Amino acid sequence: MFQYCLFDLDGTLTDPGEGITRCVQYAFRSLGIEEPDPFVRKILKRFDIEKYFDVIVGSELDGARSTKEEVVKEALCRLAAFGLNEGEKKALCAMIGDRKFDIQGARAHGLTGVGVRFGYAPEGELEAAGADYIADTVEELEDFLMGTENSPARRNESA
Repeated sequence: MFQYCLFDLDGTLTDPGEGITRCVQYAFRSLGIEEPDPFVRKILKRFDIEKYFDVIVGSELDGARSTKEEVVKEALCRLAAFGLNEGEKKALCAMIGDRKFDIQGARAHGLTGVGVRFGYAPEGELEAAGADYIADTVEELEDFLMGTENSPARRNESA
């Protein structure tokens, strides 16, 4: 269905627990150690899923790419998808995430925003942010992304 799928990491692909990654980054930073990609690459390796990604982009500890919109823009540039027109982006690109920031990043660049309920979003956040689709489970998300007929992921009527 989609040619490009951008995934949020924490809360969507992994469950790091609130604050764990930030605490480690803070500790490293206080020791003068800068770790690029908010440990994204290491986390993906740890879960043995790095091989499934063509591009890995995250916020930087120095404050670069601190918003989801900036992260999505960089991912689209690296995927050579940034030059697509709005209609092509909506049809070919999906941003999958568990928080309003992920949906806002999708909307800022004309992508399909897919919210997942198995992350950290409070009730109603994904709808209010304008998610195009919402999946309650990993299985629903898989069915939706694979284009399975009658996917249980539902269109957000308030989007």
